[in-house]
Amino acid sequence: MKKASLPGILAAFVIAALAVALPSFAGAYPLQVARNVILYMALAVSWDMLLRSGQISFGIAGLFGFGAYASVLAVLRGGMDPWLSILFAALLSGILSFAIGLAILRLRLMYFSITTLALAEILRIIIHNLHDFSGGPEGVVLEGSIAGGNASALYLLSLAGLAVAIG
Repeated sequence: MKKASLPGILAAFVIAALAVALPSFAGAYPLQVARNVILYMALAVSWDMLLRSGQISFGIAGLFGFGAYASVLAVLRGGMDPWLSILFAALLSGILSFAIGLAILRLRLMYFSITTLALAEILRIIIHNLHDFSGGPEGVVLEGSIAGGNASALYLLSLAGLAVAIG
């Protein structure tokens, strides 16, 4: 592991300070765009962690989507508290990931990659074909249930999640 240099530490501090200060001078739409960027950054961090272990996985996006659907559907169909649904979805995605991992982690190289790509596609097809339950290709929308729809609070929550994923 490389030792961090002083300029690198200062740059990271400035970027983090700007990221935390963004809600004080940005409107709702820029915060929504920034929140989406942060979510994709967290997805990229998770993909990078697996890549550094020597495996190329295309299934991470499928599990990410599974967790998102699990969280929203737990609120809409199950009446669960939105904050609790995040933990529920993380647990459910973790269980699914563990079960899939038991089956495919013995595979190597392209066999592992192709299998994870197939599993992501299977999850996509299942979600798209369960139209009455999942909304199909159009999906489902959960309007402003977390933090009362406050764009700044949602942005800061996403930023905290990214910090956990990176840290």
